[in-house]
Amino acid sequence: CTYGTQCKSGYCAAASVDDKGVRCGNCVNPIALGMACDLKSSTPCARGSFCARMAPGTTGGTCKAYLGEGNACDDETALCGGGLYCSKASKTCLKQRSAGQPCAESEPSPCAGALVCSAGKCAVRLAAGAPCTRETGECDALLRCAAGVCTAPPQAKLGELCEGTGCAPDAACKVQTCVLRVAIGAKCAMDRDVCVRGAACLDGVCQVPDPGICK
Repeated sequence: CTYGTQCKSGYCAAASVDDKGVRCGNCVNPIALGMACDLKSSTPCARGSFCARMAPGTTGGTCKAYLGEGNACDDETALCGGGLYCSKASKTCLKQRSAGQPCAESEPSPCAGALVCSAGKCAVRLAAGAPCTRETGECDALLRCAAGVCTAPPQAKLGELCEGTGCAPDAACKVQTCVLRVAIGAKCAMDRDVCVRGAACLDGVCQVPDPGICK
């Protein structure tokens, strides 16, 4: 299988479709609530539950239900459900705040969706050109706060080092250097080339992966 919709159980484990091609997975039955699970396994717990680690340094656990608002929580064995966050201050699951509502920047993800806690209130992330004060987390995705302004990071050109930055749209970062993406239908080598977005180097040629091969 490639996607969960191909499975009677609704779960397809260990499948992927990316610039390395298609990796077929297998249809699996999710692990029931209260049963043993493994954090390294691709078989998930049933919907609405997670694999809670049994002891520090181990991967074995038990499938537990996500917690509701007001329940005691932590980062490994008692996780909050959707729309909630585990408060560091109270150690309980609290509802994430909407835009304009008060929040504490010391709390993990106190704001809903893509909102960010800024100056004590949940707010929309800042657009390019907007004044900012924090290096990360305050500006919109792919932007950073530089000299007090939300700015897009510089893109490296072909042949330039790309560590810590991105490459131009027609290029990709390979072994810390920007290389030109190879067109669909052109020859390629997986250890050296990167195909255009949406394609993968399969059998020595850049081509669009066919998820239908997993049946």
